Amino acid sequence: MRIIGRIKHTFKLAQGEFVCPDRLQEIFLQSPLVDQIYIHADSLKAFLVAIVVPLTNVLEARMADIKATAGTVPITREQLVLQDLEAIAKQQQLAVYEIVRGVLFASEQFSVLNGQMTPSNKINRRYVSQ
Repeated sequence: MRIIGRIKHTFKLAQGEFVCPDRLQEIFLQSPLVDQIYIHADSLKAFLVAIVVPLTNVLEARMADIKATAGTVPITREQLVLQDLEAIAKQQQLAVYEIVRGVLFASEQFSVLNGQMTPSNKINRRYVSQ
């Protein structure tokens, strides 16, 4: 038996895999496009979704670089962040079920004032996942 995180912060996915979102959030914060991230899981689904507060200036600069160099199909901001998170997951050798398959952008920073973080600066899972 190996403890990977606090028991209250572990999700069970549809296929029976257990995921510790706190560990994954720390890993995915390595992305230069992400300022804050919240990993959400649903026991009826077999994949994870990330709610991301992007570093807008870095993201827009990367989008402009892609637009200037590639004459290919345009990529959305969500796809760009998702590709970056998938690259980090591959680099960290995460299990297939630990890879984020969807990205949503938060409308504002997570903070104590808006209720999305606790006074100890941890993400308020009850509030953010609503």
